Amino acid sequence: MKIILGTSNFGAPYGISNPRKKLSTNEIKKILKIAKVNKISFLDTAYNYKNSEKIIGKFTNTDDFRIITKLPKIKNNLSLIESYIKKSLKRLRRKKLYAVLVHSIEDLNSPNLKKILHELNLFKKKKLIKKIGVSVYKVDNLNKIIKKNKIDIVQFPSSIFDLRFLNTNLLSKLKMRKIEILVRSIFLQGVIFLNSKKLKKKFKKDSKKIIEFKENLKNDRDKMINYCLSFINNYKDIDGIVLGIKEPKNLLQIISNNKRVSIKNVNKYAINNENILIPYNWKRIE
Repeated sequence: MKIILGTSNFGAPYGISNPRKKLSTNEIKKILKIAKVNKISFLDTAYNYKNSEKIIGKFTNTDDFRIITKLPKIKNNLSLIESYIKKSLKRLRRKKLYAVLVHSIEDLNSPNLKKILHELNLFKKKKLIKKIGVSVYKVDNLNKIIKKNKIDIVQFPSSIFDLRFLNTNLLSKLKMRKIEILVRSIFLQGVIFLNSKKLKKKFKKDSKKIIEFKENLKNDRDKMINYCLSFINNYKDIDGIVLGIKEPKNLLQIISNNKRVSIKNVNKYAINNENILIPYNWKRIE
C-alpha cells in the first residue's frame, strides 16, 4: 500500500495537534528529500491549501512526485474549473496532474456534481489529468455519487476509530468499479497524540475510546503509529494512505513503523459520533 504525503501544512499550520507556526523552508526540503529517498512518489495538496501548490512547484522536479490536488467550491460557475486547473498546473510547475478531486461539501451534495465531473473529464481527455474523483466525508454521500457518476479515484477518512466506510460493502463496490481508494485521517488529524487532559476537555465522553487506545499502547508514539498503519494495511482493497506530518522526524517515524501487525478486534476502538470523526464538526463542540 502506497504512502501519500499530505502537504496541507506546507503553507500554514494544519490540524488540531499542530498549533505551531508553519513548516520552514528547510523542514519542507528535508521532508521532500526523506519522501523521495524512501520512494514515496505521491503528494496530496489542494488549491486552497495556502501556498502549498507553489511550494511543491518550487522545491520538486516534475519527475519527483505525482500530484493529487483538490478543487475549491465551484457551485454553478463551471468556468472556474478551467481557471483553477490552469492555475494549479502553473503553481505546481507541472504539465499534468495525477488526479483532481471535488472536495467542497456543497459541491459533493449538489445536483451540479455531474456537470463538474463532466468538465473535469474534458481535461482528462486532453491528458492534463489522469484521474478524476471525489474527496468525501460521509458514506451515504459516496454511495449516491458512485451510483450516478463515473469516477476514477476516491478519498475518505478511515481509522481504528472511524469504521463508517469500512464496515459496509463500499470497498468491494468501489473495487468492482475499478475506483482507486485512498484513505486519510488515520491518526484523526493528530488527535491521538494529544494528552488525555486535552482530549477530555475537547471531546468530553467521546474521548474515552481514544484514551483507552493510548493507555493500552502505553502512550508510545511508535506503537500507536504502527497500530494505526497496520489497521489500514490489513484492508487489501485500499490503495493508499494520505498522511500529514508536522516535522521531518514524524515522516521518519511513519516510515520506520510501517510494518503490518495483526489486528484481532477491529471494532475495539470504534467511535460512532460524527462530531469527533469529522473535523469540520470540531468547532461546534468547543
